[in-house]
Formats: sequence, structure tokens, C-alpha cells
Amino acid sequence: MRAHIQFKYILNQNHHETLSFKFENPIVDQIAQNIDEVAPLIDQAEYYQTLGYYVVLTLPYESAKAFNKAFDVHEDVENFGSLQVYKEPVTDFSEDTSHNQIVKWNSIDSDETLSQNIKDIQYEITNGNTYQVNYTTRLKAKSIDNPYEYYRFLTYESNGNYVAYIENSEENIISISPELFFQTGPHETLEHCILTKPMKGTIERGSTLQEDDDHYQWLANSSKDKAENVMIVDLLRNDLTKISKPGTVETVNLFMIEAYKTVFQMTSTVRSEMQKNLRLYNILEALFPCGSITGAPKEATMKVIQRLEKTPRKIYCGTIGLLLPDGRKVFSVPIRTVLNTKKEAVYGVGAGITIDSRADDEIKEFKMKTKILEHSEQSLIETMRIEDGLVKRREVHTERVIKGAEALNIDLNIAHWHKHLDDATRECCSGTFKLRIEINHSGVFKMNIQELADNNKPLTAKLMLSTNAPYIYRTNKTTARRQFDHNHETDVVLFYDDHNELTEFDIGNLVLKYENEYITPIYKGQFLNGCMRQSLLDNGVIKERKINKSDLFNKDIEVYMINSLREWTKIDLKF
Repeated sequence: MRAHIQFKYILNQNHHETLSFKFENPIVDQIAQNIDEVAPLIDQAEYYQTLGYYVVLTLPYESAKAFNKAFDVHEDVENFGSLQVYKEPVTDFSEDTSHNQIVKWNSIDSDETLSQNIKDIQYEITNGNTYQVNYTTRLKAKSIDNPYEYYRFLTYESNGNYVAYIENSEENIISISPELFFQTGPHETLEHCILTKPMKGTIERGSTLQEDDDHYQWLANSSKDKAENVMIVDLLRNDLTKISKPGTVETVNLFMIEAYKTVFQMTSTVRSEMQKNLRLYNILEALFPCGSITGAPKEATMKVIQRLEKTPRKIYCGTIGLLLPDGRKVFSVPIRTVLNTKKEAVYGVGAGITIDSRADDEIKEFKMKTKILEHSEQSLIETMRIEDGLVKRREVHTERVIKGAEALNIDLNIAHWHKHLDDATRECCSGTFKLRIEINHSGVFKMNIQELADNNKPLTAKLMLSTNAPYIYRTNKTTARRQFDHNHETDVVLFYDDHNELTEFDIGNLVLKYENEYITPIYKGQFLNGCMRQSLLDNGVIKERKINKSDLFNKDIEVYMINSLREWTKIDLKF
């Protein structure tokens, strides 16, 4: 049994501490098998914390009944909470080197069912039974063979601030949550502060810098999302008054926008000074479950949720807590969370429904929030040309691989990189060779060397509209190549964007020769900046300029593809 927790502890408005711990072999491993065991489990967690241990506590959404018998939840769950106690963190796990299978997720609800349930919620709102419902659905997949590697893949793909991997003999929790439930401990000038940060309001990231900024501004000014957010802020303020010193509850940083890989999220922060001698149970009794994943008012809204959601939420929308020996506590809201069992893997996704919600938009939001599951694990690639024992453009390749490793969160050992290049040059001391190095997300190198035939014949190319691939895959050379797929009617394809501006080939950059001048498209993060291209720019051989599709029809234009392997290749365009 083991756990890997990476939580953010907010110190003040501008600074935070990253709490990153790996644990193995707990000295205590407990499960609450019925609702009556939840309170003792929480007390045990706090007891071991006072003894100086690290404690990981999980409570599923269905444990809410332990705090309020009126909360309506599904009760057919395997456990109502788990507790793991550790003496100290470990430096690392013994890694399982097996690869993940491809995980294919399927929704348990059709779009028609989702749409009808959203209409039912709005009927409840019209009748005054609720103001807002955080309605959720599930995706399912086959059981994941190597859940820790899948966790590593998801954390590699996502920048959640409250991520956790927790395993026991029956299940694995893989949580890539961006949302804080609450933290207790020192904050700014308060010694005994409790701070919550509800997240409500979402929009997809843009596929260009301009579109990204437009989406950011749209969310920042969205009256609908602000209304949803402030409802939950008011609910949490009310919850906090039950455990706070009078007059200390305050809202700070209202309607802040946070950027994640696939979405922007709106958050607000509510904090207060806690009453003295509070038990952890008292805090959870006042706050659990978090209002951002129920809606308002909480008790009535949970009845609507229980009626419409046919399966239990379990750890999704419950809480994961880290209790530190120094007395601090941090609890997340486990959204963006996979529960993996021997039978299946389940992923929950939801959205806040109000009277102004449109079913089509909410269903789009459901699908948008599953995008972190879509990307397969990718490696960084560098393809280089060796001539007579020298790697051409070695410094440019090295600079790019360092930047790529940083962007993809790859643990790059630069000494290993140079050793592989040196080994390759010793092996290829005479002739011309292709050197391909692949570095996976664990920093493991794979090297391949092939003799390169001298072939200067032109290649055929056709035009193709580029896809809106994620920025990280457009600007780094990785094994993610779907955006370059084509039917190979021609040797290569030349891409253009929605504005009819030419961008790149599938295996190289574009250069046009016109009146003894060599020009290449202006780089704005829309394609891979190749090492050959960068080297030619640095040496003044080529210049950047906007190039449109229409420029290709000039009969005096010569078209070239450049890359670091074959350098210059004449292109024969097929329109």
C-alpha cells in the first residue's frame, strides 16, 4: 500500500508551499465499513496527527450522512472512509516499468438523459426547491492495470494543485483535482485560519493565444458564472460561521480566474479565524460535503442529486485530506478523479445547473472536463544528422530538448543526453547518419542510429488545414503525432491555418525562395520551431514573414522543406 500526495498550502495571497510526499507501508490502515464508523475514523486520524505522524484520510461523498442524517445519498458503497498513517515519507517508490494500456472511457448516460435531467433540475429550481444543482455523471472503463503509471500520466498532462494517488488492496484513487476544500493552520497574520477556495465557473482554453485571451476575458465577465460562484461563496460563508470566531469570516480574491491545461476556472477565497478547541469532526460536520459540488441550499439540493444520479459518487466529490505532523491540515475536493477497482475504472464529471443553464452548453462542459483523459502518454523526440562523427546543430538541439523536457515535465538528465550524443558520434565517425533519441516521461532514453542515404530528389506535397492540436504538442517534438496524420497521397503535407496562413510541413519547416530571398512563416507558437530553421534564422540565411496560401501561386516561387536531418528538400506542390 502506498500514497503520493501533492497539495498546495496557501501561505498568503502571493505565495504557497507545495506539500509533496510519497508514502509506503502504513503503520495503520483502516476502513469505515458503515456510516457509524466514520466519526471514530476521523478522530483516529486527528489522534495520530497529534502523535507526529503523517495521515491520509479519504471520505466519499456518501459519508455525508455521518454529519447530518437528513443528507440524502446512495448508501450502497463499499466503504465510507479510509485512513492511512505513515511514520515518514519515502524518497521514491520502486517503479513498475510496464506501460499503461490504452484506456477507453464511455459515458453511462446518453446526451438525451443528461438533457432531460437538466430540465428536471430547472423544474425543481422553478418550484423553489433549489437555486443551483451541481449535477454529475460518470464515465467508465476497464480496470487500469497499472494505476500509478496512469496517475503519473495524468499529472504529466494536468496541472492540478491537489493531486493524489492512494491505493489499498481493493481500490486505487487517482485524483488530479484543481480544487481546495479547506486548509487549516497559519495564513498571513492568522495562526488558526481556515481557508476555503470554491471553484465554480469554467470555460475551455483557446487553441490560439488570441482565442485563449478571449476565453479568459469571457469567463472573467460572465454574469452567469459569477452568479453560480457567488451562490457557493455565500453557502460556504454560512457554513464557516458555525465554526468561526464572530465577525472573522471574509471573502477575498472574489472571481479570480485560474488557468489549467484544458480549461479556465473561476475561484473565490473565503477565510476566517477558527473557534478554539475544534475537532476535525466539527469542521467536517460544518462544511462537508463542499457546497461547490452540491449546490444550494445544500440539504434540499442533495435530495435532487440523489434522485437524478443513479450511481453513487464515492470518492468523487468527497474529500481527500493530508494531516501533517506540524498540525496543518489540507483537504481537497476530488474532482477530475478516477476510482479504479479490480472490476472497472470510474471517472466523474459535473457542472453547476441554474435556471439560466442551456442543456447543450452544460453537456459540452461535461465533455470538456474529460479532455484530460484523452491524451496518451508522450515522449520527447530529437532527430539529428551526424556527419563524419559530428552532430550538426548540436547546441540548438540541446537547447530545444532542455526546453521541451521542462514543458513536458520530463526529468531530463543532461549528462545522459550528452553521453548518448558522444557515444553516437564515436560509432558514426565516417559517413552520414540519422540519430533519433526518444526520452519518455520518466527520463529514460532510447537511441536509434541509421545510415542516411544521399537522396536529394524533390518530394511531393499537398495542402491541408491544420488541426487545433494542444499547444504543448504543437511546439514540442513528441510522439503525439495525430495532428500530422494524412493519407499519403503525397510524400508530405503542407499545413495552413484558419486564416489561410501557411505554417509547417508534417516533417519539417517551410521556406520559400523569391527573388534570391528565403522566407519562412512568422513563429507565433502555432508550429514546431525546428532546429534547422532556428539555425538558419540565427545566421541570417532566412527571414520571417507572413506567408499566405495565395503566395504559392506565384510562378517565380520555389518551395522548400527544411529539417535538421535532410536539411534542404525541394517540394513539388500538387494542388
